Amino acid sequence: MPIAKAAAFITAALLCAALVTLPPAPPLWADEAEDAAEEAARLKTQLEHFIKTGRCVNCDLTGAQIGAGKLSGARLTNAALTGADLAGADLRGAELAKAQMSGADLSGANLAGANLKGADLSEANLSDANLRGADLSNAAIDGARLQGAIITEAILPN
Repeated sequence: MPIAKAAAFITAALLCAALVTLPPAPPLWADEAEDAAEEAARLKTQLEHFIKTGRCVNCDLTGAQIGAGKLSGARLTNAALTGADLAGADLRGAELAKAQMSGADLSGANLAGANLKGADLSEANLSDANLRGADLSNAAIDGARLQGAIITEAILPN
């Protein structure tokens, strides 16, 4: 029995020594804060590039606060704009084919003549948007809000 107690004591002492010499792990919130900072920096870089050039093909602007800027003719083919704020934006003639815009706020946006072929506009807010002559063929619009939207001459999904 004394050997078993001695072995248990030695084991406990070794475990305590190991715990004391291990560096403390950073708290989980620190990792989350670092990830959020990296994501914010990435988004800022892509958004600055888009605003400077009017192009952001295959980029990720998920959740971006773009707002009511003059973006006519912008090229956003295959862009991820899920949950983005484009309320009141001037996107006349913009290339938005296959853009992922589910849940985006496009209320009051001018999308006249825009190419939205195959875009995902599900759950997007398109209320009071101008979609005159826009091409929405093969676009997903299930759950989209279209109250007050102008859809004259638009090519609607099949």
